[in-house]
Amino acid sequence: MPFHRTLLERLESPPVGQVRSLPGSLGETIDSIRHHLQVMLNSRHGASHTAPDYGTSDFSDFFAGYDSIDILRREIQRSIEKYEPRLADVRVSFSPREDDPYRIYFEIVASVVSEDEKAPAVFRTVLEGSGEVKVNL
Repeated sequence: MPFHRTLLERLESPPVGQVRSLPGSLGETIDSIRHHLQVMLNSRHGASHTAPDYGTSDFSDFFAGYDSIDILRREIQRSIEKYEPRLADVRVSFSPREDDPYRIYFEIVASVVSEDEKAPAVFRTVLEGSGEVKVNL
């Protein structure tokens, strides 16, 4: 059963008077997923002792070129498929922008999985020149 909030979110704000929280709205779930993706994509391999492959490689080590973009795309997809169980049918694609050569844009299209249904979701990811990743809806 997928959770609608991450473990840390549930620990930070436990439900009052309940042992377990009820599922949140789809909007709350999508925002929680967006937040987790941003945390995960800004984490580097080796930062977690319990899951050494959590996160991604240091993007600043990559050089410019299509091969590097495809490696980044596949790495983002692998991380999401492995560490974000609330998403299914994940597709990550490069979204080039000629007007902004200092950032790299990816689009993440997936299905949010709940107990009774799947709902489509799109996350727009920006890799800043500083190496920071921002995830927007």
